[in-house]
Amino acid sequence: MRHALRGFLFLLPALSSAANSVPKLSLQALVSQSEIIVSGTVTRSWTGWDSEHRFIWTHTEIRPGGFLKGKSQSMVTVSEPGGSADGLTHSCPVIS
Repeated sequence: MRHALRGFLFLLPALSSAANSVPKLSLQALVSQSEIIVSGTVTRSWTGWDSEHRFIWTHTEIRPGGFLKGKSQSMVTVSEPGGSADGLTHSCPVIS
């Protein structure tokens, strides 16, 4: 299933595989801490366990239409903690 992204996607700063919560960041902090800022089309999305089989992550593959920050790439994969796999759901609250 393909979905066109609306607006811009901000990649969050690197999160450890042990992420239990995600900090809430201002737009300015997201922009300054992001490696790339890209708009594009989602080509696929999937969930999976980390290498230690402790946490579930959701991965989204994006075909870029344009970059506002960072090096141009043919595909970008965004990974964020949380999702469902093997009948289990892992959610990560946002810390204010």
